[in-house]
Amino acid sequence: MPVTITEREVGDVVILDVVGRLTVEEGSRQLSAYVEKLLDRERLKILVNLEQVPYLDTTGVAELVLSYTWVQRQGGTLKLLNLSPYAEHLLKISNLLTIFETFTTEAEALRSVAGKLTATG
Repeated sequence: MPVTITEREVGDVVILDVVGRLTVEEGSRQLSAYVEKLLDRERLKILVNLEQVPYLDTTGVAELVLSYTWVQRQGGTLKLLNLSPYAEHLLKISNLLTIFETFTTEAEALRSVAGKLTATG
C-alpha cells in the first residue's frame, strides 16, 4: 500500500496525517518531500500524525530525521503524534526519543506547538 499524506491546518499548525508503511519499498521519501513543500510555503509548525502508520523501517526513521532537521534549520518545529508501540520502540533504541517530542493526543500536541515561534515567526 503506497503512503498517503493528508494535510490539515489548525490555526498556524499543519498536521500531516500519514497513512501506510514508511519503508524503502513503500516510498517513504514522500514524507520529506511533503515537508519540503511546506517549508517552501513558510509553514514552520508541523505535527506528523503517525496513527495510521503500522510499520516503519530505518528508511522511514531517516525520513523523520531528515524532515525534522530541515524544519529545525528553518527555525520551525516538527513533532510526532500517535506513535505505534513499534515506532516508539524503534525511536527509543535509536536514541531519537531524546530529539523528537512525541504526543499521544492531538490536543496536547497542538498546545505544545501553539506557543512556539511567537517571538520569531
